Amino acid sequence: MTGGPYPGCGMGFPGPFSSGGWAERQPNMSSKTQESIERRVVQAAESALADHHYVSAIDVLVGMGYLKKEKVVDWRHGRVSCLERVVEAGLGTISRSMGVFRSLAARKGLKPGWTAYHQWGRGRKRILQFSKSGNPAIEKAYCTHFIQPHPGKKNITEAGNRLPPEDHAGPAGEAPHG
Repeated sequence: MTGGPYPGCGMGFPGPFSSGGWAERQPNMSSKTQESIERRVVQAAESALADHHYVSAIDVLVGMGYLKKEKVVDWRHGRVSCLERVVEAGLGTISRSMGVFRSLAARKGLKPGWTAYHQWGRGRKRILQFSKSGNPAIEKAYCTHFIQPHPGKKNITEAGNRLPPEDHAGPAGEAPHG
């Protein structure tokens, strides 16, 4: 078997997360829980990459079953104050899942690219908030997509690898972003 020890999670099959590269174990988490999170992150990320050649935090949360697509639409239309309010998992689980996701993306050579999320629909297109805290580092992490490199096509990943300005803050009343 090529790949890791988790059958049925894409491990051992071709794909960007198919072998090795696991995040470090969380000391306060059972081995079984950590393996379940890792397996679910891998499945969600591989599915997104196969579909559209990049993977986002939203792709992972939806793929893991923690976030319903309808709730993402509500958030995109501004009917939900922040995305974490509609994720069906605790903040600790979300944080662990996102840590595994970022670690896998880095170890598999996916290129980070920042993407702005603006409200859909009519009216003012405000920047959407992901986290309950509005912490700029957390917001930046959620807005980072990881793009699958295309051999011989440097411009595709370079074009998507834009980082937000460090001092960007939304209009008055909005949480800082970026």
